[in-house]
Amino acid sequence: MRRGRQATFMFRTWGGARKNAGRKPRLVDGRRLHPRSPRPRHRRELPLHITMRLVSGFPSLRRDRIAALVARSIARTIRIRVVEFSLQRDHLHLVAEADDRQELLAGVRGLAISIAKRLNHKLGRSGAVFADRYHLTALQTPTQVRNALVYVLTNARKHRQSRDVIDRYSTGWWFTGWKQTVARPAHDPPTRPPATWLLKTGWRRKGLISVYERPRGS
Repeated sequence: MRRGRQATFMFRTWGGARKNAGRKPRLVDGRRLHPRSPRPRHRRELPLHITMRLVSGFPSLRRDRIAALVARSIARTIRIRVVEFSLQRDHLHLVAEADDRQELLAGVRGLAISIAKRLNHKLGRSGAVFADRYHLTALQTPTQVRNALVYVLTNARKHRQSRDVIDRYSTGWWFTGWKQTVARPAHDPPTRPPATWLLKTGWRRKGLISVYERPRGS
């Protein structure tokens, strides 16, 4: 009796990742969105630098009536403490604090919804206002906090949107960390005082900020 011959199978191997394989990056207005990776664990003692960007074609935030609406939303935000901010043409920067991760997520989401509702109502439009997931950086050292404050308060110089010593579309007029004497407005700021050591005291160990400083690389 003849024995049956065992068939052999050749398994194709791919030899590593293929070119252009995998999920394609999401683009909005030609800009790659921030990846939907989990946020890092939040530490309440660390201040935050938050950036929120508008959809393409939206009017500039650096218009008095629009800026006033954004400031009103920031002033009414309670789940995060917005300590400083500035408005640029198509994005805004915040220096903020949050007591825990849940407050952070809910606070930023609530602020985005509040701003979107006010601006859409003002402009007679509907739909998305913010183009992307907000960008978040936890500030872990006095130097990082100082650099973030310079970046936020003088960001208009980076974008060449203002020649004023103090940007009128920022909280610079209320900021108490300038080297120079700056006359503060009579009315209260639309922000809250800091609670973290780094934002209250720690960053000052690296020196007060000159009104003539510019963000790094600008």
